[in-house]
Amino acid sequence: EPSPPPPPPTPTPPSPPLPPPSPGGSDLSDIFPKELFEKFLLQRNNQACPARGFYTYESFIEAAKAFPAFGTTGNDTARKREIAAFFGQTSHETTGGWDGAPDGRYAWGYCFKAEVGAGAL
Repeated sequence: EPSPPPPPPTPTPPSPPLPPPSPGGSDLSDIFPKELFEKFLLQRNNQACPARGFYTYESFIEAAKAFPAFGTTGNDTARKREIAAFFGQTSHETTGGWDGAPDGRYAWGYCFKAEVGAGAL
């Protein structure tokens, strides 16, 4: 006589749900003050910069509100990392800096309104 089939495996209990992320949508100014913006973009208003006067802290904060999760989701470390990555990329593409520039090449981010040397794609 054949042996009976083995019993079905015991199902694994479901994992508890992850805690929800912070809701996002708050103002970036709580974690990215104007003083830091000025330090990040130290030379943006230099007389040699074609975009001088164009980029302001207030405009940045308002523009960020159009993307409610930008820099507002997650813990403070994640939020700071996202904002730093954004400025690292965008200021690199719009820099007017050069080797030996006052305050260094990357202090000249946002010197231009568009990517430098992008050419036609």
